[in-house]
Amino acid sequence: MQDELKFEDLPRAISEMRAELNYIVKFVKKQDDSEKAKDEERWLSIEELCDYMPGKPKRATVYGWVHRRAIPYKKFGKRLSFLKSQIDSHLQSHSYQTVDDIKENASSYFNKNKNR
Repeated sequence: MQDELKFEDLPRAISEMRAELNYIVKFVKKQDDSEKAKDEERWLSIEELCDYMPGKPKRATVYGWVHRRAIPYKKFGKRLSFLKSQIDSHLQSHSYQTVDDIKENASSYFNKNKNR
């Protein structure tokens, strides 16, 4: 047995273990953040985009969106590519309003423009 701990050594040993654990946690978080950043700046092919998007649209649907410029894309030669971070932003910004949101917006618009 190596270095048997005595009762009086426990506080020091626990302190060292906590320091090592904090170092490991920081290292893992740093690696995880790095992986997320790489994933956000990843280019998707049209097949990957179809698999990634909610509802799993068909290729023809995505081509229609590209034709109408309804989705952010880049064209490299003849290949379409989609930046994952731009697709995420696009999906978040193009959501439907609820009936309550529409009523509230209409009410504030009419109240603001009532005196014109």
